[in-house]
Amino acid sequence: MLSGIQSILEAMGQLFLGESGYLLDLSRIGFIWFSDNPNEFMPAAHKLRLIQNRQRNPKMSFYFGYSSRYLSEQANQELAKFAAQLNLYLVDFDNDLKHAAKSSIDEAIYAIADEELSHAMKTTGGNLAAASDCVRSLERFLDICSNYIDCDVDFDFSQMPKFLRVKEPIIFPGRGLDFNLPGGLKVPSMSNYFIGAAVVSEYQLYLHPDAKEKLKDVKEAIREHYLQPHVKTLLLESAGSLSPFARQAGQLIKKLFEQSGNDIFKYRTLVNNLPNVYNAIKPLLLKDSVVKYSGPDAWFLLYKDDILFCRESQSLLELPNNLQRIVAAFENASELNNGMQDCFPQYDEPEQQIMGQLKGDLSWLPSGKSKLEAQSQKIEEAAKTFQKAIRSRI
Repeated sequence: MLSGIQSILEAMGQLFLGESGYLLDLSRIGFIWFSDNPNEFMPAAHKLRLIQNRQRNPKMSFYFGYSSRYLSEQANQELAKFAAQLNLYLVDFDNDLKHAAKSSIDEAIYAIADEELSHAMKTTGGNLAAASDCVRSLERFLDICSNYIDCDVDFDFSQMPKFLRVKEPIIFPGRGLDFNLPGGLKVPSMSNYFIGAAVVSEYQLYLHPDAKEKLKDVKEAIREHYLQPHVKTLLLESAGSLSPFARQAGQLIKKLFEQSGNDIFKYRTLVNNLPNVYNAIKPLLLKDSVVKYSGPDAWFLLYKDDILFCRESQSLLELPNNLQRIVAAFENASELNNGMQDCFPQYDEPEQQIMGQLKGDLSWLPSGKSKLEAQSQKIEEAAKTFQKAIRSRI
């Protein structure tokens, strides 16, 4: 709790210095990696990235979310050793988060994440990235680490202040994409590879109430998608599209979702088992089954009022203004417009690649997973060759 003097000083600072907005605590950050290989807590490529990020950010507290239940005893021991060497604090989904006090909405989201993990391990339609999407929204997780970042993203906060004043309670990569549309119209886009959640103050390092409210809207959307499933969740873009491909995809989605009994896990299983003639579209359907259920499309609801206002508008004439309203909200909450433009190296810079692979590897899709495994194998082989060379000279 703030002391009386601290409260007065903080209030005076805001009054006389003109400070407003929210505070990010950039001394902490969290990662999540759920492994479906019981003998490996994390692929070599992501271990290397984590080591590189630690080198860039030597003073930050790193928190690593994982599931001990699905790792072998040896893998758990290897993770503990790796964490000690890298100064990582471990956050176990099956203990630290399971037994933490939760609101009713967080209980529901935890249960959904648990179900995604269970189905993923049984190869019955679960997705590890969807589980991660859920966990990064939990109050307890963000109370621990304050910020979240994907394991395949390089970052450098070493030149940032410990506390950064920002405009919104949740900071994320929000953009207005320019497709050369008439009138300079931009299309709103966002990602949840980085989530910065505001704290109450420099003296109260837990989630700001406004951040909790924003996250609650996201979690309510996720809960509705899973517990009150409707095919429209998967059809938000293709339903009204005039392109033949989108219409055919929409018809296939409707057919498979009906066959699955509106169950997302059975739906993904049906998609995985589609004949080879559908190989070109399978990755898109699987990706959308995560993006639209628990991923960025659900996180769009950080600005629930703006999104719903736009969706419920009946006039096409109002569409441009409505879209720009969302774009403005997203850009106001983006890391680029809140003093963090130098914290995330651009994806297309060669030096930010590992063996020619861009950081965003979509390893939660079958094709991306295969690429990550091949990449990790190359790194492990290179490490073994290096070790042999060193030993031969000793």
